[in-house]
Amino acid sequence: MSRCLSIATAFFISRYIYSMNSRLTTFRTFRFAKWLPALLIMLLIFVFSARSSSDLPNFDWADRIVKKGGHLLGYALLACSYWWALDLQKDHRWLAWLFAVLYAMTDEFHQSFTSGRHPSVWDILIFDNLGALIALWLSNLFIKRKQPDSGNLVVEKRDP
Repeated sequence: MSRCLSIATAFFISRYIYSMNSRLTTFRTFRFAKWLPALLIMLLIFVFSARSSSDLPNFDWADRIVKKGGHLLGYALLACSYWWALDLQKDHRWLAWLFAVLYAMTDEFHQSFTSGRHPSVWDILIFDNLGALIALWLSNLFIKRKQPDSGNLVVEKRDP
């Protein structure tokens, strides 16, 4: 089950990066527009964190898997959105990861004010951190695979 979830997560993250690049290329001239996906994901995380524990669904045996999977997926998408806003530059991956972890810290602080919820350092260190790291690693692999290999270029000579 966990392997299936990780494969599905990798697929959705790669599709997310691809769709951001293809759909928003017209907005690339506007610096603020590049941050819109990250701001939207931050808003969604904030809204889900503001729900009290009595408003959260109960999935019985799969409760922890679904909720912790939400952490992984949310921060994976957030880290990818940050990296995209930072022009997908290789040296900015760690900055995107840092932004995601810092936002995770503020989110856990925000949860401390929500009834029935409590902040958890483990959510930050394990689930949010791993979601961001895995997503950035997979995104980097996906981007490398899409780029042509410059070492195998062949130049044809034509006789006039």
